[in-house]
Amino acid sequence: WVVQLNDAVAAMRLGAAKTRDRRKLDRIGLGDPAGGGAGALVEIGDGRGEVFARLIVGRRDGRTYVRRPGEDQAWATMDADPPPLHRAARWLDLDLVKVSPADIAEVEVRPAGGQSYRLRPVDAAATRFALAPPQDRLKLVAGLAPNLPGLALARLSPVDVGQLSLLLGGQPVGQHITQLKSGLAIRVMVLRTAKGIWGRIEAGVAPGASSGATAQAAIINARAAPWAFGLSEADASSLTTPLSLIAGLN
Repeated sequence: WVVQLNDAVAAMRLGAAKTRDRRKLDRIGLGDPAGGGAGALVEIGDGRGEVFARLIVGRRDGRTYVRRPGEDQAWATMDADPPPLHRAARWLDLDLVKVSPADIAEVEVRPAGGQSYRLRPVDAAATRFALAPPQDRLKLVAGLAPNLPGLALARLSPVDVGQLSLLLGGQPVGQHITQLKSGLAIRVMVLRTAKGIWGRIEAGVAPGASSGATAQAAIINARAAPWAFGLSEADASSLTTPLSLIAGLN
């Protein structure tokens, strides 16, 4: 797709002038991406910070449209066939957090508006989880009920990715923190918005963590910091499972 984008930009020629109505730009894929619009900002530069050209590119019904940032005049293009720029999920590797169950030391779940709790593996392979104190004496609703939130990060599979602005105005659903035996801790903050359920991922390390854990945290944060990750209902539910669905509270 990088080659396809390069070829499309090289071949691009302006065709007929289209709408100047800002309200109609999203209809042809040219809405301002900085404000959540459907367009994609393409910058052409030398790789050292010097930008030669900037265009907002959109595609609708098999045709490509462009406009200059800050201008409302849209143009149809000729001889341009860019890849699907408007979906970052098509370009980015969403599998940025790879956790083996056997590496999990503890999991903490903080549902919004609910009681927080912690889980610990029952065995070395983490095939089963149990509630940690002070909730460890509660009766489980099912023997494997703690496994759903316990393994939520290991099974996490984001379905989309977008700008952090997607989180603005979102309703917090909860937080999920997985502590690994290496000292690496990974937090997923889950929010529900008008455009779906999104998570923000960040990593940290506990005191005494290995140098490998520190390096891994830096890698995760560098890749995840600019983005909000789209979550399925199933993943969001696993990450923020209320304690009442795991154990009786009476």
